Amino acid sequence: PKTFTRMKEALRNAKRGILLESYIIKNDRTGREIRDILIERARNGVFVCVIYDAVGSWQMGKRFLRSLRESGVHAYAFLPVAFPMFRGAKYRNHRKILVGDGETAFMGGMNIGDEYAGLDSRYTIWRDTHMELRGQAVGVLGGMFCTDLAVCGASSDVISHARSCAGVSDEG
Repeated sequence: PKTFTRMKEALRNAKRGILLESYIIKNDRTGREIRDILIERARNGVFVCVIYDAVGSWQMGKRFLRSLRESGVHAYAFLPVAFPMFRGAKYRNHRKILVGDGETAFMGGMNIGDEYAGLDSRYTIWRDTHMELRGQAVGVLGGMFCTDLAVCGASSDVISHARSCAGVSDEG
């Protein structure tokens, strides 16, 4: 829970930009709380960009996603599933990255969902490691996010804005 407390604090304090990438974003209490913070920040003029894995976040739901997009959040599926040519687990994006204002970043094994926040009693012994970073590592994670954003087919304007918010120069 301490990790999610720090992540939510970073989200709420962001003034310029939020970049969030997660393999799983669940439509549960934790997921909806994060979604609501992202919506609030986007409505207050903060650039918010989310990448979710199309398979890992399968149960997120269209309404959940629509609420993000209608609020100004740039939301992209990583490798959308195309039936009947199903793209299986081999080509999924398991990254978990959060960058706030190019100053703070989080990375590790925690997806966005109740079991990762310690709120699901079925997973009492589950433990993932996540860390908060500052300094040069923030720009590195921001650069990785922007590379994935390009794979998702985002426009050059969105990628440029994301790079700026992450503190990544356009030269490198």
